[in-house]
Amino acid sequence: MTWQKISDTHDLISYEKNKEDMNIRIEARLNKDRTWSIYKTYFEGDNNNFIDEHKASNISDARKIVERLLEEKDLNLKEINEIKTKKSKALDINLKRAFKEDNTEKWNIYFNSSNVGFLNIRYGEKVEIDLVADESFRFLEKQLLEELNTVLGLTKISREILFNNYYFAHHSHKKLKSKKPRKLVLGNIEIGMGFRE
Repeated sequence: MTWQKISDTHDLISYEKNKEDMNIRIEARLNKDRTWSIYKTYFEGDNNNFIDEHKASNISDARKIVERLLEEKDLNLKEINEIKTKKSKALDINLKRAFKEDNTEKWNIYFNSSNVGFLNIRYGEKVEIDLVADESFRFLEKQLLEELNTVLGLTKISREILFNNYYFAHHSHKKLKSKKPRKLVLGNIEIGMGFRE
């Protein structure tokens, strides 16, 4: 199934895709304040099943978001139902500090005892926060940011706070084993680290 352009005017950009189990529409609309609202809406029959919402400050940024939405993988009904279930419940996030230096902190983010990402916080004239989290939290971004603001006490900081949000789809851990014994070299003395029984 390919995307079909419906409209591309000064105040509306719209695409549609018809799939067997649902229809999908991407719309970018110009607001009264000259900003743009971009929606990716999933329809099952006549019912609006799910909306992924974005904002842009100008038409150039709106077009970039529309292009990204056209390229990204569409959600299926199972994924939509999982997101809706998560959105209906309170987001119970736990944070554990990984390290703290003068003006930098790193926090690991846990959801249901699973590590789902991390935060890097840099304190300066403004507070810059890099949020790196599992892709499934992209649709819970508003709730996630509200929870992080509350847990970290960022609402009490008078400086400007800038979030840079990054999401990943997959991650893995792998341990490599070396087949050769390792050797430790101290000065000109070589010490073998392989042990034989």
